Amino acid sequence: MTDPARLITQWFGSGLAGTSSLACKSGNSKKAQAGPTQSHMLDQHSVLTFEGDQAPRHLYFVVDTPSIDDHNAQVEFMAQMDWPFKLSVARVEYTLISRGFWGRKHYWGKVLRHVNGVTGVWLHDDRENKGYARL
Repeated sequence: MTDPARLITQWFGSGLAGTSSLACKSGNSKKAQAGPTQSHMLDQHSVLTFEGDQAPRHLYFVVDTPSIDDHNAQVEFMAQMDWPFKLSVARVEYTLISRGFWGRKHYWGKVLRHVNGVTGVWLHDDRENKGYARL
């Protein structure tokens, strides 16, 4: 089962650590090598922040997966996505109004957000509006 809330919380907090597929070459050796050793792999650390520590007016999440044609596989995939009802990002609480849904072969969702006295539903669909979320 996936846990997007835990992933997002860690990404905004201590960050995500990993190893890049890029390798650091040591010296300009002309000799052919079998490939980089583990000690030559580049470590990476990713932390999400917002400019001026200000939370965005809206959030949207795109789940990037290979195209899933089979209806039963789509249902199984959606059942494994464990999105929370509320999500805190940069000290702002967002309310997710939909776990997400399939529109043809595209999985997308909506977020309820209150900004400057206005409550609205932000919708993201990268096939429309040049991919920008809209109210």
